[in-house]
Amino acid sequence: NVSLPLRSLRREFSIAPNTPDGRVLDLIVEALDFVTQIRIGDPFPAEVLTGEASWEPAAVHFQIALARLRLALVSWLTRGAETTKTVDPAALLAMVEDPSFRPRIQEAFERAAAELDLAGVDAVVEAIEALAQELAYVEALRARLLARSHDVLRKISEIQSRWRGD
Repeated sequence: NVSLPLRSLRREFSIAPNTPDGRVLDLIVEALDFVTQIRIGDPFPAEVLTGEASWEPAAVHFQIALARLRLALVSWLTRGAETTKTVDPAALLAMVEDPSFRPRIQEAFERAAAELDLAGVDAVVEAIEALAQELAYVEALRARLLARSHDVLRKISEIQSRWRGD
């Protein structure tokens, strides 16, 4: 394995930034935000080339994002009276699936359609689902981060319990 400082490489070979080689070096720098190493022949991450994610969130992340958006609409409709501070995905999903809550979601869709001057509820549902597709990535990243945080906390607790008696 070889590690090359890209600034040194650019300087030693007199590679100007606005040349094809210069642009490739710039892409490599951007790509390193998404991967830990790049080897000759490796493809550039899609995030760098097209701005799109190179991975897909799970369906559950879409459902969680959709639930958050529906709750946000109901909160808007009730002027914040029905807000939830919960971050527990299971609680969010249960709340929006509650039959007593569905009429409020429907009312929020109808009001949003009127306020946004859209053709009807279907247009609001379509817009919410499109936004949920994007927010699903955020939910997936949140889940990964929380899982890592819980692992760190568990390890700290284990270390504390081992050293408690000393």
